[in-house]
Amino acid sequence: MPTQPTPTPEPPGEPALARAQGWIRERLEFAESGSDVIVALFRTLLVVIVLFAPSLAGDSPNRRFYLGVGAAGLYALAILIWLSRKGSVRVLRPLILVVDTILLAAVVQLGGSLQGGLFGLFYLAVIVGSMWFGAVGSIGAAAIATLCSLVYIMLDAGLLPGDRLAQIQRLMAPHVELLFLAAFLSGYLAETWRGAQRRAEEQQVILDQFRQQMDMARELQTLVLPPELPRVPGLEMGVRARQAAVVVGGDYYDAVAFSDGALGVCSADVSGKSVPGQLRLPLVKYAFRVCALQFRQPEQVMPRLANILYRELPDEMFVTMAYAVIEPRRDRLKLCRAGHCPPLKLVAATGAVEQLYEPGGIAFGIEPDMPYEVGRIPFLPEDYLVFYTDGAIEALDRRGRELEVDGLAELLAQSAPESAQDLANWLFAELERYEEGAKRDDLTIIVVRRTAAG
Repeated sequence: MPTQPTPTPEPPGEPALARAQGWIRERLEFAESGSDVIVALFRTLLVVIVLFAPSLAGDSPNRRFYLGVGAAGLYALAILIWLSRKGSVRVLRPLILVVDTILLAAVVQLGGSLQGGLFGLFYLAVIVGSMWFGAVGSIGAAAIATLCSLVYIMLDAGLLPGDRLAQIQRLMAPHVELLFLAAFLSGYLAETWRGAQRRAEEQQVILDQFRQQMDMARELQTLVLPPELPRVPGLEMGVRARQAAVVVGGDYYDAVAFSDGALGVCSADVSGKSVPGQLRLPLVKYAFRVCALQFRQPEQVMPRLANILYRELPDEMFVTMAYAVIEPRRDRLKLCRAGHCPPLKLVAATGAVEQLYEPGGIAFGIEPDMPYEVGRIPFLPEDYLVFYTDGAIEALDRRGRELEVDGLAELLAQSAPESAQDLANWLFAELERYEEGAKRDDLTIIVVRRTAAG
């Protein structure tokens, strides 16, 4: 039996999820490696400024001052070389913070100033400490700065004991208080940022896992859908399918050709917009294939499918399905539904659209041994039969209104199709135009046309 290729479901495009992943990853990478480079460059710039503008650090720079600045320059150069080769100084950060603080105090003390510039530079050490170690680093840097200042005062040979006490008093008020206030504030901000970073990392892991599941589910759905649809004299088929942008649905369709020229067509939807729903698609596919090829008639196929899926599906899952056997030689079709969306029939003679609610039946997986009624419906040349999933009738416009079955029937009544695939394409485009925002559900449209020939 000749076959016709069937289109694979269209991916939803690049979702905002991928852009969010990239943005978070870039921010985390910059925060990890960029701070070392920024601190190193700023340290080098500070050495250059102090060297060419010594009055910023002290009132009376001398030889010892320039020796201290030179040592600080060599130290800054060594850090830059290390970064260029190793790329990170993470393991050396505690030592670097201590050395930075000591050198700052030494350079300014050697320049002859214990006030103003000294504590202005120590604020930088506090900020770096908060960046690298949070509140512990900022408060630790403030403590080291205070201790170094006190040590330099005590070691100053030019000061008498009484002078030292007075100098300590001038140092402690108000500079140390402001320094520790800045340490507490920067430490709080750093801890807040670190908490946000940890949450971003956790979100990154969740996003990665979620995207892997979505990719796997979409691939599984593509593999389960039939690669080709059978060609039957007197009938045409057209299909359009779309995968949801955020979640993954369980839409499934299939067609089976019989030896007497009849065609069996099914449209199904597995509940549960997730990977578990997708994992049940192969079960639905092969259960349908076996039952349809062996028993053919809807009144025999549907009860057997109901019993099979009731045993195999979890309690919280069910499957809806519409199954029709189209007999072009008799100009009719036999239809049976199990909780699925009612197919629509476009009557060529009148242009009317019929909503095939009857017969109806309960979805698979809810109760076993359920009877399913079968309807015998005329299907004359140039008539169209349209199957669809709930993504069509639950499409939302800009006001949040669902299209519903009546709205889809009105769209179908406005069509002027030339073929089954033409009608499938037109309906798909109209639904895309109607629906606003992200495509929250997957969508499948199957169209069967009764041709005049055959």
